[in-house]
Amino acid sequence: MHITGKSKIFSALAVCLLIVLTVLTNFLAQNTQPASSPTPSPSPSASASPSPRRTPSPTPLPGAQNFHQWGSITVFNGLPSDSVRAIAQTLDGVMWFGTDNGLARFDGRRVQNFSLGEADSNRILDLKTAAAGHLWIGTEKGAFIYSDGKFLPIEGTQNLGVTAVLLGQEIYLGTDTGHVLRVKPGEGGAFIVESMYPNAILSSEGTPLRITSLIEKDDNLLAGTSGRGVFVVENDSVRELPATPRPLFVNSIANGDNDALWLGTDAAKGLSGIYQIDDGSRTTRITAPTANVLALESN
Repeated sequence: MHITGKSKIFSALAVCLLIVLTVLTNFLAQNTQPASSPTPSPSPSASASPSPRRTPSPTPLPGAQNFHQWGSITVFNGLPSDSVRAIAQTLDGVMWFGTDNGLARFDGRRVQNFSLGEADSNRILDLKTAAAGHLWIGTEKGAFIYSDGKFLPIEGTQNLGVTAVLLGQEIYLGTDTGHVLRVKPGEGGAFIVESMYPNAILSSEGTPLRITSLIEKDDNLLAGTSGRGVFVVENDSVRELPATPRPLFVNSIANGDNDALWLGTDAAKGLSGIYQIDDGSRTTRITAPTANVLALESN
């Protein structure tokens, strides 16, 4: 029994030793092989070799371009008022703007303002440039001429609203009192005025009519009025221009081709304010939704 017990002990020890040897052998076998580490995925980086060249698409040719663009000159730029009633350009290229609050000179870069006196004198109604370069100015209170850097009043107009200026064979001024004045040279280089006819043009109510426009045609002087149409001024008298139909509220007159006469008149919204007079009396209303037409220029 004693020998058999020892045999069992030896057998158990042998089994344990065999298990330990097996585990140790496997452990050593794993450590003797090089450890395989996971291969890191390449991070994006700038490639040394150039990227494939793309074939450029053709650039379309530019179409016609309009370099004439709208701009504005307002009180923000220096105008004395945004209500501009007349524009003229003198021979030096300078632009002049007549506003409700004075006269402005614009040389292309800056605006310079001028005051002609009282508030009514600074309400500019018309501007015209003479061939000699003088600037004629019609205001709510008289006419002025700008020459050699000075503003000179026209004697006899101080208390008149000068609503229209015509620089033709002679110089004429239309007024808000129903009169057309002729400008004549006075003493010392000044100018004076005389009325073209003794009695003012009156409305149907008997009040003086405003002369809105002046033009020369066929050696006659024509005056547009706000209320009775166009008048012919001749031989110290006035007569109505024969025309059928007869537009009454005329704001502007212009000569056209083939002896035609163009009228800019008052008209309701959506209706035409443009008339053409042919053969001296036949009036045609031009189809155009203009409403009031305040100015006309024939080119």
